[in-house]
Amino acid sequence: MYDVLGIGMAMTDKKIRFVPESPVMRKVLPYKGRYARLSYEDFYALSDFSELSIGAGGSVANSLRDLGRLGARCAFIGKTGCDREGEYFRYSLQDCGVEPVLSVVPSGRSGSCVVLIHDDGEKTICAKALAAKTLEEKDVDFNLLRQCRVIFIEGYLFDQNPQLIRKLVAEACRRSCRIYLTLADVSCVRENRALWSEMLPKCDVLFGNEAEFAELACDESLLPSLCVMTKGASGCAVWHDKKWREFAAKPDVKIVNANGAGDAFAAGFIRGLLGDSEIEECVSSGNEVAAAILSSAESYLL
Repeated sequence: MYDVLGIGMAMTDKKIRFVPESPVMRKVLPYKGRYARLSYEDFYALSDFSELSIGAGGSVANSLRDLGRLGARCAFIGKTGCDREGEYFRYSLQDCGVEPVLSVVPSGRSGSCVVLIHDDGEKTICAKALAAKTLEEKDVDFNLLRQCRVIFIEGYLFDQNPQLIRKLVAEACRRSCRIYLTLADVSCVRENRALWSEMLPKCDVLFGNEAEFAELACDESLLPSLCVMTKGASGCAVWHDKKWREFAAKPDVKIVNANGAGDAFAAGFIRGLLGDSEIEECVSSGNEVAAAILSSAESYLL
């Protein structure tokens, strides 16, 4: 029996030091501090550089890895290629106690996110979803929903396969499995508003950040009974009993790494929910797990 069954984009995160002398890296300089859209040729050239660290990424996978470290019984459904990145994805889930339930594209390449680290600590992000975005109904064993308390669905899948989302939600409802969703990204919300409006009333808990909830801009009557909005250094807001409540962040946290902090907060909050904790305790748990990421130079090193 799983506490949480996650499904999302199987993306391998690779942190690489920026090398000014590299012609392909110089192409990224105009995008310093933000997302860079690159050709496949340039992206693969970046991927060939030696990494500082590598491990499973993607919103839901990040949260599950933290939940696994906290002792929750978790599994992750996704799709990778048959390559080194796919193996790293599998191993880093297992290393955190999360069971990988992965389909593999024999001749495909795994989804990957390259995070370029500049000398001043600034980051530039490049990504290609590749095999991760090809997840289909035939890749999912829906019988696993009989074996979990919660299914945690990543919003990026709304872009890739709306019918898969509809079937997952319908099957979860039929099997009395609780449904948690994460908004994942502003553009994902913007481009799929109709599908979000359709799915939200069937959902039990919704996670997202301030910008994602603002983009959602839906009538509050459509919101699930519990929503968790992260607000960075300002803390979070929780929708419960048909009203928003504000909570402060954990004080005196030295921030050296913000990558994955929101996913870590969701993990801590979910741990509280699994233990039937009060909202205040869930927020406190989320703050503790997020603080551990924020104060750590690396969220993973394999």
